[in-house]
Amino acid sequence: MTNKSAASVDNPAGKTRTAVLEKALELFAETGFNGVSMRRIAQEVGINPATLYHHFAHKEDLYEQVLRFAYAEQAAQFSALVSTEGTPLTQLGEFIREFALYIAKDQYFFRMVKREQLEGNNERQKILVDLLFGKQYEAMVRSISRVTQDFDAHMLATSILGLVLHHYETRHMRQFFAEYSPSQDDPEVVADHCCRLFFFGIQGEVAAPQKVDPSIQVVG
Repeated sequence: MTNKSAASVDNPAGKTRTAVLEKALELFAETGFNGVSMRRIAQEVGINPATLYHHFAHKEDLYEQVLRFAYAEQAAQFSALVSTEGTPLTQLGEFIREFALYIAKDQYFFRMVKREQLEGNNERQKILVDLLFGKQYEAMVRSISRVTQDFDAHMLATSILGLVLHHYETRHMRQFFAEYSPSQDDPEVVADHCCRLFFFGIQGEVAAPQKVDPSIQVVG
């Protein structure tokens, strides 16, 4: 786990809360929302259930706080990317790079999101969108709309994220494929590959986002 903003709290209550959030993230990722009880989380952390309920009113509350905790650091980075000046191509390229870096380094959160997709609980999936992905996704769609009007921007944004996500979903299986190299799991390599594939598809030429030809016409 990377350091999160909540981990900076030095008082005992803050440390207990952080320990709960970290362990709950791990357990939710491994077994899903319905596969872990509040009692087990308390046991794994080494506290009694009453102490756990002092910090979190119920499991749904804990789950929401785990999402906020796990995504807080990267959400700030994504928000900074989509709000900075620059061409839409540059913004998209940087977003893809940061997304690849995040997915590669935070496997617990990644697995937790995948479990939610498989379980299909509408309320919890809406929480994911409202708390975490919504604003960044909307910013991607706006940037894509400025780059090209030849594609459905919503579908194209989904396809871009899918390129990155599927690469890491298949990471453990791909090691048994011919021509596999560990370097192919480097998030910088993954981001560069996805960007080149994306820009080739919409522009008809291979161009890394940091080396976009300034002569390329941007719509809008």
